[in-house]
Amino acid sequence: MSATGRTASMNDTMRTPATIRAGAGGPRRPPHMRPTDAPLCQRFVMELSPKPFRQLDRAAVQATAEHLMTIWAPLAAHAADVAVLLWVGDGSEILDWHGNLDEPIAWAKYTGFCNYTEPGAYDAKVRHYRINQAVPYMRNPPVLRYRDLRLIIQCLRRAARRILGNPLRVGATIDPGPEFTDSGFKFRTHPEILTPDLMPSMPMRFITHQARLHADPRPYGGFPAGVPADTSLGTFLGRQFGTLRLALGFDYIWFSNGFGYSHYPWGPRGELFRGPTFDTARAAMQHEKSNAFWNDFRTACPDTAIEVRGTNYSVGMDLASDGCSHADIAAIGRLDRPPCNPPWGSRALGLEIVSYLSRIAKTRTSRLPFRFYLNDPWFVTNPWYDYYNREPFDLFVPLSLSRINNTGGVDAPSDVSLLTVNTESGDLPRDEALDVTPQLLRALAERADAAGPIVWVYPFDEYDAVLKRTPAELPHLFHQDWFFCQAVNAGFPACTVCSSDRFTALEQARKLPDAIYVAPVARGDAACQRALLRHVRRGGKVLLYGSLDGAPPALRNALGVTRAEAGLEGDFAAEVRLLTDHFVQPPRPPGTDGVAASLGLDAAVRQTALPAVKRRPLRHRAAVDGGGLSAGVADWADPAVRLVARRGRHKRAYAIHRARPAWHGGRLAWIWGSTGFDHTDTDVAEGRFDHPWEARRAAEWLRGLLAEMGFEIRQERHDESVPPACLIIKRHRGAWFFVGHKPNTSVRFAVRTPDGAPVYAESETPIRAGFAGESFHKTIYTEVRAFVQMPDGTVSSKELGRPIGKQRHFCIGGLVSARVVIYPDPQALTSGSLHVSRLIAGEESVPYRVDARRQAVTVSRYTGDLYVSW
Repeated sequence: MSATGRTASMNDTMRTPATIRAGAGGPRRPPHMRPTDAPLCQRFVMELSPKPFRQLDRAAVQATAEHLMTIWAPLAAHAADVAVLLWVGDGSEILDWHGNLDEPIAWAKYTGFCNYTEPGAYDAKVRHYRINQAVPYMRNPPVLRYRDLRLIIQCLRRAARRILGNPLRVGATIDPGPEFTDSGFKFRTHPEILTPDLMPSMPMRFITHQARLHADPRPYGGFPAGVPADTSLGTFLGRQFGTLRLALGFDYIWFSNGFGYSHYPWGPRGELFRGPTFDTARAAMQHEKSNAFWNDFRTACPDTAIEVRGTNYSVGMDLASDGCSHADIAAIGRLDRPPCNPPWGSRALGLEIVSYLSRIAKTRTSRLPFRFYLNDPWFVTNPWYDYYNREPFDLFVPLSLSRINNTGGVDAPSDVSLLTVNTESGDLPRDEALDVTPQLLRALAERADAAGPIVWVYPFDEYDAVLKRTPAELPHLFHQDWFFCQAVNAGFPACTVCSSDRFTALEQARKLPDAIYVAPVARGDAACQRALLRHVRRGGKVLLYGSLDGAPPALRNALGVTRAEAGLEGDFAAEVRLLTDHFVQPPRPPGTDGVAASLGLDAAVRQTALPAVKRRPLRHRAAVDGGGLSAGVADWADPAVRLVARRGRHKRAYAIHRARPAWHGGRLAWIWGSTGFDHTDTDVAEGRFDHPWEARRAAEWLRGLLAEMGFEIRQERHDESVPPACLIIKRHRGAWFFVGHKPNTSVRFAVRTPDGAPVYAESETPIRAGFAGESFHKTIYTEVRAFVQMPDGTVSSKELGRPIGKQRHFCIGGLVSARVVIYPDPQALTSGSLHVSRLIAGEESVPYRVDARRQAVTVSRYTGDLYVSW
């Protein structure tokens, strides 16, 4: 037993019979989740370091491999394919490969930051690195040789066949940072492959995939006669891995932490945006360098599968900051999967959602990867227990995301990876696997199968074209994606994405799912922009954000917006005519950022003195906010103008909502959107955003505009320094699922939809003024099958025992003169098995009206309890 009490001993483990086969184990499936022969996921990946292999004789290695497969067998049983991704070190074992199996490997046998004493590896001012310098993870760690690594791979394959009944794919990794292992290749033999200096905001030096190597006469696995001068890193890495793969038995390679995309993967700045300005004149050169790496690697290693982690950022952010094209990388690299979700939801769930949705908007295949941060094999961190404290929100939220496909249905995450299954001390915790497995299986079984009520239309192709044709407009991409990211952080409930070309095709075919569509303003007369306006004229609801500079005249006319004489930036007074959150008091800075404190960051402790909060401004920075504010209107008293930015005698329209009679019920809303990003502060790796006690947060107003479309989510927070709840809404088998996370559990939110107040499953839901209240904790995950419109009261939902021949049976209680909209499983409507009655065993049905298009039924003016079954 470890000191934490979390892991079973190896003796306990080895008493467990290693006889689990695919199909055995796992939690009992609830009655309403029908069993299926199809696997829940296409692939399950166990990410693993060599630390559990404390002894390297064949018997010990085999026993450890079988222990690993045994504890994760209940989850692996639900996957079509199984893989292990080996974190041997940081890829130095690939770079240093000389073709000698008996040569020792520089491997990740430490806990803490490696290479700290190498000149320039870290920013010496960062205390966190200094006090956490690397130490061996155990007394006298084993010497790992290439021959031993081959044995580990062989034993893992044998264990997978024996325990799981499956073949196993094994991947290698390369990471650009200095943390994981002492790397003589990076810092002494070939330091030219590192970024030339520390950017002010980057606290450590990374490999740059754009590097070219100096001449090296020593023989390498891929270069037996030595490395010629000016060899590209792509060529060197490709040839090295090509020979190592054959010698050891690897199947694929994983590019970690932005490798191949950016050499500044942990910050919003890059080669084009270093702050405070964008150097878009260098875009073509950076694009060429990025593609050259991928071409060189693919030429040198043509047949190996490549998988990628990507940066922490969205497609548009990567284009604007580094000039790398996700479309080109996918095509040249022949990637079967886009970059996964950045598994860091405890700190920035909105950024994780927006980055992931932008990446899956348009891909080469339907395979969509999901990755969860379970343990950290390099540092004294076990996220499942400390960052998340066993809360599964960062499982449920990313696995609830989806993208619309060509038929109007959705694709959901298909592959599952766990980073990592071992701890920093080399333990393989059994109880952790038992904790996580049922949560993962439920999230997989209940993935979205239809578009959510809010769909983000992402201009994947148009954004890519900006890099290649009009790079001067790249700052607009930065603005639009960062604003939407901040809006999702502020509780805007987007969980489904649709690429702009797919939206246009489905709109023309009149096959769009019923939803509110939110999209950035297009520059020029884009086909998608025309389709969005056509959708409004046909009765649809569209919400736009971004600068109107360059917007087509048709959009300006629809909004009733004129061009002002000059674009303005700086601080403005904000006249807000929107639904806003309720606050107890003005904002004040918190004493401690709990997550930052858990990371040991100096920024954890903040000022505690209450600032003089009078009239906080709307702060707009032209460089990162789409240019200066330039929208005017003919009549400032027009009720359609929902937000005005005012400075002295100058006014600018900031948000508008229109609903014209000719639109057949259609609605069009727009907000400019200011990011709050302080582009002049270049010393903060993650970027600095205005604090709520300094300036208004415009991103929260996007949710206010959503209320104009009939979808109201109002949050109750002590003050604006309290982070909002992050909430999304997915659809599964007819039900609505409210999913999300509260960074601060004191927050409450109230919801009212066009159907009424949601009735949360297995709960008593208070109804006040038509809104549904709640009392969720850190993790929000609840099914909603019914919505009610009624006076104030409390409505309950209780699952009941099923009558013979039925799959679901529940009661909606406490109804008073209520209109109730029920969303059963669509098959219940198709088969006619839906039954609604007044008594628990009543045969007499309560009459209801069927809406076949929405696959819902409505009961009107009902008082009492309602029993629903199918």
